[in-house]
Amino acid sequence: MSNPQVPQQQPQWQPQNPQQPGPPQGHPQQGHPQQGYPQQGYPQQGYPQQGYPQQGYPQQGYPQQGYPQQGYPQQGGYGQPHPGQAGYGSPTHHPATGAEYAHWGLRVGSYLVDLAIPLVAALVLGFVLGFAASGDPTIAVILGGIVWLGVLGFVIWNNGYRQGTTGQSIGKKVVGTKLVRNADGQYVGFGMSFLRQLAHVLDGLPLYIGYLWPIWDPQKQTFADKVCDTVVVRV
Repeated sequence: MSNPQVPQQQPQWQPQNPQQPGPPQGHPQQGHPQQGYPQQGYPQQGYPQQGYPQQGYPQQGYPQQGYPQQGYPQQGGYGQPHPGQAGYGSPTHHPATGAEYAHWGLRVGSYLVDLAIPLVAALVLGFVLGFAASGDPTIAVILGGIVWLGVLGFVIWNNGYRQGTTGQSIGKKVVGTKLVRNADGQYVGFGMSFLRQLAHVLDGLPLYIGYLWPIWDPQKQTFADKVCDTVVVRV
């Protein structure tokens, strides 16, 4: 008779790592250490591999397609018509300073103010000094000469020195304009400013047309301005 076959005993499971704990009792093949979270968990398929740092905003975000490239400063931002920015090269603005040329009305206003101050002063002083002369013609002539010397001194100071060194006579200060050199926009100085006052004679010779010339002239110049190469601009 042949010996009955003895069922072979299955070898016991031994962990490869002696420090690794064995499977829980009753579940030798489906335990947590084989299919659990440490092997298929978040460190392998989690956010660090497919997360936002690879497909996020730093690659496709606003710094590449944003406002610094297509923003307002390249497509006509605010302030372009402002004098001093878009005024450069404009036919209505002085290219060296960017200031707008003073129109004819402002020029007339400053002229009337500069004329009225010495005229009113001469009339008042003439009346007072004439009354003080008590009808003596000699004294009246002397006092009248003093008055007109005072008027001439005021014109030289106001329209020569003050206008030449600061760009503004009293009248130009009131209306908000100034006189500058056409070439570089600097003040003309006392000598050129006084010479310009004498050159206004040219504006009055051909039926005063030189005083009207700024109405249609691109740079709003009178004949005296063209001779002295000056312009009047707005402050």
